[in-house]
Amino acid sequence: SSFRLAHSQLGSPTRAWEGGAGAMAARAARIAAWFKDTENLKNVARMTAGISFFSLALLSMKRVSPGHVGLIEDRTGNLRPYVYDDGQLVIAIPVWQRCINIRLIPVKKRFIKEYKTKDGKDVEVFPVLYANN
Repeated sequence: SSFRLAHSQLGSPTRAWEGGAGAMAARAARIAAWFKDTENLKNVARMTAGISFFSLALLSMKRVSPGHVGLIEDRTGNLRPYVYDDGQLVIAIPVWQRCINIRLIPVKKRFIKEYKTKDGKDVEVFPVLYANN
């Protein structure tokens, strides 16, 4: 048959790990021939574009940490006019924007103090803040 004739003319196949530089040169020639086909180049371009797009989409999703609010700042220092709640998913372009998490401190923890009186009662003390104009 024609297959046997063609196969016998080629000789036995040589693998790269079995025999030297001739096998590597043959492999490089096959790879170069594969890249010369325009349909293969289109498929490589589609794969590269798809992987790049989905990688950028995954990297652009940022979650605001619990107990924080989020702001988006771009490279020039401008802020988006939105404040994002904790646990919210935010879209920020990784090359151009970044998500800033700002911790929320409860008011009671910071401004309200608890003291014990001489008769054993618990009293909460609120400081009075005045603004001088």
